[in-house]
Amino acid sequence: MTREAVAIDGQNPGASARPSRPQFRPRRLHALLIVIAIVAVWLVFVFARSMGDVDRATARQHSVAAEAAALQVRLDADHREQLLVQTDAFQAIQARAYGVGAAGEIVFALPQDAASPPPITPLGATTVKDDAAAESPLDAWLRILFGK
Repeated sequence: MTREAVAIDGQNPGASARPSRPQFRPRRLHALLIVIAIVAVWLVFVFARSMGDVDRATARQHSVAAEAAALQVRLDADHREQLLVQTDAFQAIQARAYGVGAAGEIVFALPQDAASPPPITPLGATTVKDDAAAESPLDAWLRILFGK
């Protein structure tokens, strides 16, 4: 007979004896480690999400603080303007702009086609002798207001 045809019962006496590998059986410790790993991963994700929320809230707080500072500056300017508007001098100027002046004042306005006043000559400069330059500023105003 040939060698292949011979059946050997049991182990091969010429082969080296290898210990059999124990099979993996999950135990309570393994299940506990898996649960701890899952909880740890979950905590990392929850913490990362919370940190993202904190970053977004901090950025929003900074933008709101900047907007509040700009509004406070505008409010301070409005308060200063309100104090100015409530002064008697400002109200008198605005009343004159609407044609309401003090008692005895005569309201007037220059006509649209009024001639422009002569140029002002600086002090110490030589002046040209003509009718307009020889006239004093008071005379020029009186001529504009009342005519000749």
